[in-house]
Parts: sequence; structure tokens; C-alpha cells
Amino acid sequence: MMLQGFKHFSNVSGLEVNENKTEVYTASMKEEEVQRILNASGFTRGKMPFKYLGVPISHKRLGVKECMVLVEKMTARVRCWSSRNISYQGRLVLVNAVLLSIQVYWAQMFVLPKKVIHEIQMVCRAYLWSDNYFSSSGGYVAWEKVCRPKNAGGLGVRNLECWNMATMGRYAWALETKKDNLWIKWVNELYVKNENWWDYKPTQGCSWYWKKICEVKDVLKGKLSEAVLQNMHEYSVKSIYTILTDRLQKTKRLYDMGVATTDQCLICGMHEETQKHLFFECNYSKSIFRRIATWMGIQLSNMTVQSIMQWISRCRETKFKKQVYAMVLGALVYHIWRCRNEVYWSQYVSTVNNIVYRVQKDVIDRCYSVLPKKVSIANRGWLRELAVNVCR
Repeated sequence: MMLQGFKHFSNVSGLEVNENKTEVYTASMKEEEVQRILNASGFTRGKMPFKYLGVPISHKRLGVKECMVLVEKMTARVRCWSSRNISYQGRLVLVNAVLLSIQVYWAQMFVLPKKVIHEIQMVCRAYLWSDNYFSSSGGYVAWEKVCRPKNAGGLGVRNLECWNMATMGRYAWALETKKDNLWIKWVNELYVKNENWWDYKPTQGCSWYWKKICEVKDVLKGKLSEAVLQNMHEYSVKSIYTILTDRLQKTKRLYDMGVATTDQCLICGMHEETQKHLFFECNYSKSIFRRIATWMGIQLSNMTVQSIMQWISRCRETKFKKQVYAMVLGALVYHIWRCRNEVYWSQYVSTVNNIVYRVQKDVIDRCYSVLPKKVSIANRGWLRELAVNVCR
């Protein structure tokens, strides 16, 4: 049948099969059958593993050795760039646009081994901070923070593990939505059969590749509901990646996962509970921020984590005051999030005065517990004044 298909294709297109460049690959077949195919076709017999369209094809598990070619390609690129004295910003662009793009093609086909992902991150980190393909010293900022979006204080570098899961999630989505293609029909007939794909568990005898796809499906189950995946008309890697990298369990995210019944803010009940709304746009949070800003004797017009941290780093204040400002910001975020959880679990909303008092008390207690010995008289007086003006 296969040879008839080749012949029909040749008759229609005028193209002929080159016997010298065509090989036959077999698995779990009797030697007599293999030999009969070779005699009838005139093709030679190929051996596993082999490369097709640049990626390794093998009946065995994809190992670190097969994937190290990605690291070698990145290292070769970095060696070409290391002598060009490129700025940090320029190196960041090259990491995002070139180095991380090398693994994108593979990441769409395989779940890359964690050691390979770690090696790729090491090359990217070394080039970004030290302009080299290897560095024994750590970076100036934790790589986890570097991989955060720019609007969350990071550099926008992709988290490779989450990106790999997001790209491979396309297969789980195709199985869930029962796309009309040959591969979906084949795995349904061979593996899933009459079971529900969302609850399916692979058996011991399944192939390693199929088990990896099932692992990806389980990762998505922890972030999304079955209904959400079914309602996706087109699979969006960017949307799934955003969900996988978002760790804060806000109502909007819980609603998207099918856990919560609404996506509205638990405190005000008027808007979607996104991170930006909960901490900086909700009237409840705004009132707390205004009260604390007045207590600190400062004015803030644009309230986001990034803008506040930027203001703290640029303001003309002593190092001690800047540390206290950062401490106040951390306490605000903590207590607003704690208040939100109290509403979720106990249906109780603390008053603004209560939250303000908790923030002030935590900051003052913390300052006096870790107060350095070398603090100027002016700073001690400023801290004492803050303690006196704590809301009662």
C-alpha cells in the first residue's frame, strides 16, 4: 500500500523517489517481513536514532546527550559575541531574541530534560551578567526574578520550563477538543480508547513520549479547568504561559481555573480581582495606601509596585529611610492579601483603621528589633515620631 501511494504521488506530481536517499525504519517487526519490504521497495534499512527536520527521532527516551546540541549551539553564538563589548541591555535583547529562540523549535515537540533546561539557563545567565558562555559566579539578581514580566519587576526573559509546558500543552488541548487529525485519532484508538482524556492515566506499557504528554496534561489540570480548555477555540501559548507563571491565586485566576464561581474582587465586589486591582486600584486598598503615605509624610501619585520601588530608589533620603519605605510596602501587600483571604474563608472584612494599625505596628516592631547601631540621631527621631503617630 505504501509503495502504491508513492507511485500514485509520482504519477500525479512527476516527482520520483530517490532510492539512494530513502531509508526504511522499522520497530518490533519480524526480520522476514522487514526483508520483504526492502526487496520490494529497493530502499536501504536505516537505524535508530536518526534526525528528521533537525530533531532526533528515537524509540528510546530523549536523553540529555541528544539535547546537548542546543547548549552547544548557544555556546557557539555567545563565543562570537563575547568580544564585542555589548551593553547589558544589548545582551538582554540577544538572550531573548536569539539564544532562547534556539530551543523554541525543540520545545514544541519534546518535554526537555530538566538538566538541559538548567544548562541553557546557565549559558543565558553567564552571558547576560558576565558577557561569557560560562561563569562560576552567580548573577546579580536571582534568575527567577529575571524571568518575571517587566510589569512585575523582571526583565521579561522566558521561564524555559513553563514555556516548554505551555508549548507542549497544545497536544493536551487537541486531545481535549478532539481535533480532526490523524495523530489524535491514532492515540485515541491506541491509548485513550473510551476513557475521559481529562481523567486518563497512562499504563506502565505506554511509550515514554505519551507519558510525557500526560504529565503536561496533569500540569495544566493544576492551573485550568476542563471547561476552560474545551472553550478555547484556538490554543494560545502566550495565554497558557501567563497562567503557568502566575503564582498568586487571585479570584480572577481561580475563576479561570473553574474553582471560584466569580471573578469579582472579594473586598469591593465591583471589578475583576486582578493583582493590580487588588493592591492598587480597589478603593479599600487606596484608602489604606493614602493613610500610610500620610503617616510616612510622603506623596505618591502612581501606585504600582514598580513605580513605588522606583521612587524609593530615586528619592533623596537616607539609606535607613529607604529601607523603612521598602519595609512598609512589603507590610502593605502582606496585610491586604491577608485581609482578602479573611474575606474568602471567614466572610469578614477588617476595617481600614485595623489594617493601617497592623501595618504600622509591624513596621515599627520590625525596625526596633533589627535597628542598626549606627543610625543617625535624625533618623532615630524620625522613627520615634512614626511610633508616636501609630493609629490607635
